Amino acid sequence: MAYADVGDLRVDESLYSFVVDELLPGSGVSEDSLWAGLASLIDEFVLRNAVLLEKRAWLQTQIHAWHLSRYYDVAEYRRFLEDIGYLVPSEGPFEILTNGVDPEISTIAGPQLVVSVMNERYALIPVPGGVLIIDSEQAIIGAVGATGDTSDNEEAAAVAGSEAAAFQARTG
Repeated sequence: MAYADVGDLRVDESLYSFVVDELLPGSGVSEDSLWAGLASLIDEFVLRNAVLLEKRAWLQTQIHAWHLSRYYDVAEYRRFLEDIGYLVPSEGPFEILTNGVDPEISTIAGPQLVVSVMNERYALIPVPGGVLIIDSEQAIIGAVGATGDTSDNEEAAAVAGSEAAAFQARTG
């Protein structure tokens, strides 16, 4: 991979060319200003990001071990997630403004393909096309879905993809 040296940054040449030749012209942002701003952001957040990635890895290890050691129980799982700091207590009521957002998102509660079953705003519609991913120890480690065809074909594609990755797929 080829890189362009820009100040203290090493930028992939294709990204650099796109930014300089297509993105910046006419934007009112100078090349020097953009790269200096990016370098500043990287300096400011790289350590914080590393710490967050380390915490994420620790949390994932804890969650994986929990799933390997027991069957799923919603109340027990929620307590576990709170105990390890994955879920934190609510700080009270809050408001999210949706000015300028399409009505389909801001005001119309409708069926969603992937939502928490504990979210009463949405209807849960079980349809073929998604399957649970099962590892070699018979633990549910995730889910995968496909879209763009009939539900039966989507389910078949999800099963084939899971099996191609050496996992079992649970339908139904």
